[in-house]
Amino acid sequence: MRTSNHIAVSWDVIRCVGRRPCRHSRSITAVSVIALAQSAFALPPAAAEDVDLEALKAQIDALADIVEAQAQEIEQLKRQTQIVQQETETLIQVLPTAAQVPTESSASVDTGINAGRYEVGRVPDDAIVTAGDFEGSVSLPGSTASMRIGGYVQADIGYDFDSLGFSDSLNLRTIPLDGSSSDGRQVFRSHARYTRLNFDVRDQTAWGEFRSFLEMDFFGSGNDTTNNYTPVLRYAVACVGSVYVGQYWSQFVDIAASPEGPNNPFAVPIVRNPGIRWRTDLNESWRVALGIEDPAGDLSGDSAQLASDSLPNVTGYVQYTQPWGRVRLAGLGLQLESTTDSVYTGGVNVSGRINLPVFGEKDNLAFAAQAGEGFTHYYATLANVGLEGVVAEDGSVEATGILAGHLSYQHWWTDALRSTFKLSTVEFDSPAGSSETATDGGSSVAFNLFWTPVKNGTFGIEYVYADREVVSGLTGEGSRLSAQARFDF
Repeated sequence: MRTSNHIAVSWDVIRCVGRRPCRHSRSITAVSVIALAQSAFALPPAAAEDVDLEALKAQIDALADIVEAQAQEIEQLKRQTQIVQQETETLIQVLPTAAQVPTESSASVDTGINAGRYEVGRVPDDAIVTAGDFEGSVSLPGSTASMRIGGYVQADIGYDFDSLGFSDSLNLRTIPLDGSSSDGRQVFRSHARYTRLNFDVRDQTAWGEFRSFLEMDFFGSGNDTTNNYTPVLRYAVACVGSVYVGQYWSQFVDIAASPEGPNNPFAVPIVRNPGIRWRTDLNESWRVALGIEDPAGDLSGDSAQLASDSLPNVTGYVQYTQPWGRVRLAGLGLQLESTTDSVYTGGVNVSGRINLPVFGEKDNLAFAAQAGEGFTHYYATLANVGLEGVVAEDGSVEATGILAGHLSYQHWWTDALRSTFKLSTVEFDSPAGSSETATDGGSSVAFNLFWTPVKNGTFGIEYVYADREVVSGLTGEGSRLSAQARFDF
């Protein structure tokens, strides 16, 4: 029958299309199925006898030509895809690694056709900054060390009701004597010289932890009018295990016994000396330390300019720590030398901080007392003015006797608000030949209130009264109100 012939021809088309499956062939197949259905079922038996087989065959041949053309197009697309893949693989092989990518520091910036050749944002793995091994630090790229940058910005304001010979820190030597031209003056002053910047680097070595610490403030020379002050080196110290070298607090100084506030008591030894030091903890309670430090031949007299320093200062301490607080006994030995004579002298410093929970959970009492001869330069405001001793006309050296001490009590009103009450006194036994205007002693009393409302911000206010006496017996006094704002980073 002709209908059977139509079915056979349509089935041949379906098989032809099926040999090249694609989305186009699926569409052609559907058309063929429709044609098949129409050929087999759509026409009534009577009409099916009249169908023109030649015309139907021509239509099917045309459809087969279309399918063949589409198959050729698909083959061409496949070849083009293979070419693109080969070119991509070749390009990837010739691309530079991340370490070869040029930067502005190593090559000029390419703004031409080659600007997009390299992958953006690729850096060597060891150049990525990650968290360091101690709190607040970062790992140094290309190194096993970690570094922390710290410090604070501090602004100070002060007003002298009765002049203290205004300097940016409380200075015993600058208090005007009664009747002088500066006596009774009112002075206002603001500055940011206490601002500090430091770098703390640590690493592990076969000898233990290595640590270096560098810090500076802005108490160098400058111009009070334009407030241009040079940075001053405070610390430059490196430590390995129990040994540390460089400039740091003298071991004669107990900085932990210093009270809080902008005006440090006169009788608190504060000096940072270059030297070599060793310290170790014998157990949880006892610590011992020894060291040698830079000397200072701070003498006065006719031959003082000929004085020399042939021996280093020797320092050390023993410290005892318990839950109730800590105490320290420190010693200092030093040589004062002229061209014809020398004396070896020194002193002791008993200091500490005692917890007073009976008055408040954080309340404490800080103290220090020094006795000896010839170490006045260990008090920051008494250095480099020839107070340590006198060189007589015959070249003999006599050291200045020293007796000093301070006491402070700190009370915490809340976890963020506290006050400190401070007393301080220093007396010198000035040798014969000392200048009539040389400082012979002084004292101070102060009270403050400090508030730390946020972790990194502290605000405070302090009132201080101080007096001074010189060798001739003349005296002077003054008072100051100070305010302070500090932001740590």
